Amino acid sequence: MLFFVGSLILSTFLDAYSIKLIPILATWFVFGRIAFWIGYLKYPVDRAFG
Repeated sequence: MLFFVGSLILSTFLDAYSIKLIPILATWFVFGRIAFWIGYLKYPVDRAFG
């Protein structure tokens, strides 16, 4: 939810050339969440602190 709101706010400040960053940032966010999920499934105790 926070990423979605942050992306909406960021899109209001970007110009037409820089707006191409939004899909790139969304893709990185999805990959990061998948990596976190895989890491949590393998070693949940290691993910507990951070």
